[in-house]
Amino acid sequence: MKRLKIISVIVLIFAGIVAVLINNKSKLEAKSNTNVIDSFPVTVNVVEKEKVSKSLELVGTITGDNDVAVVSESSGRVVDVNSKVGDFKTKGSVLIQLDGELKLATLKTAVCKS
Repeated sequence: MKRLKIISVIVLIFAGIVAVLINNKSKLEAKSNTNVIDSFPVTVNVVEKEKVSKSLELVGTITGDNDVAVVSESSGRVVDVNSKVGDFKTKGSVLIQLDGELKLATLKTAVCKS
């Protein structure tokens, strides 16, 4: 008889737990169904042909990735500087002009020796 009471109490507790779980599941399903969006607001426009602007204006500072060392092939006194800092120069353009007196003296010495 004692065994029957223990088994019936365990079955009732198990049934209670199952009932609570089923009740919670139905509440969660009801909550999740209320958040479903059936429609979305949409605006519609007629397609028109327009000209697309391809310009871009920006303000900033540009820095180079590499530094270049400018080395002269001859020595002498600088007479004229033909560029400023930041100027664009093409290959072979004259950056500075040197005084020709040292070259002329070297040439005269070489001519006299020969």
